[in-house]
Amino acid sequence: MFASVPPVGAPSHPPRSARPQPVPRLADPVLALPGPDDVAEFWADVRRRGTPLVAPDPRGGPGRLAVTFLWRGTPATRAVQVLPNKLGDPRDPERNLMERAPGTDVWHWTLRLRDDWRGTYDFFVDEGGGPEPVGPDYWRWLRTRRRADPFNARTLPRRWSGDPVSYAELPAAPRAVHWEPRPDVARGAVAEHKVASEHLGGHRRVWLYTPPGAESSADLPVLVLLAGICGCPASSRA
Repeated sequence: MFASVPPVGAPSHPPRSARPQPVPRLADPVLALPGPDDVAEFWADVRRRGTPLVAPDPRGGPGRLAVTFLWRGTPATRAVQVLPNKLGDPRDPERNLMERAPGTDVWHWTLRLRDDWRGTYDFFVDEGGGPEPVGPDYWRWLRTRRRADPFNARTLPRRWSGDPVSYAELPAAPRAVHWEPRPDVARGAVAEHKVASEHLGGHRRVWLYTPPGAESSADLPVLVLLAGICGCPASSRA
């Protein structure tokens, strides 16, 4: 017999484990950092090149590159965290804090990555108004201060609406053909429905895809259900 609701006190998500490998940081960025008098020229060059900046691996490793993420701060900026997808340990968030070049508004963070890496990333910017920068409450608050990369024109739509998310890809990343429209392939139809839930006390949105040529979903022999994050409070998830 299966329980219809989780046991009282059960966690709303699986336990988080520390990542088996540390974030592959490099101490030095891929370009010379400016002094206080060279900031304007530095940012003009960054805007021309786009971010993140990529250079050969300083350790000479085959199939590896150095990748520098940059953020332009303000006088109010206290901290900046950068989180490339799957390249951060939730139990050690300080590893993803950027460093500020002394006397400038340049914040930087450099990784050593495989040359076929592709991923999305966000900045989380502390410009004051939050708790003291220590402890779990601070890190939870900082995660509400998400920003996209203003020097990177490459973005993807977020799964559950909101501003687009920045993404980067290195030279050997495989071609992402599944992202590209294919005009020679017939298109199916997507319809949005609302399903009432007595248990949740409201409605849930459901998207139904039917392949091309199907007159009705009732005529199809297979139903594939995909579960995902609903973008709603944990207490309301099925």
